Amino acid sequence: VSRLSAVPVAVSRLRPGGWLGMEIGVGQDVASTEVVACQSGLSLIEIRKDLQGIPRAAMIRRAGGL
Repeated sequence: VSRLSAVPVAVSRLRPGGWLGMEIGVGQDVASTEVVACQSGLSLIEIRKDLQGIPRAAMIRRAGGL
């Protein structure tokens, strides 16, 4: 099961304005962008790279809050 399958669950679990930091596998940056784009209320804020320059973590935020 891909870690990306956790993204839809985040919609119901995160409070408004809440953040989800999620490790992604090599080559999953494009899929992460697509999965988050399909979820109403979530925004992919940033994909952070590791020390080797490989996309490694997706920073996702739920709309709302302060």
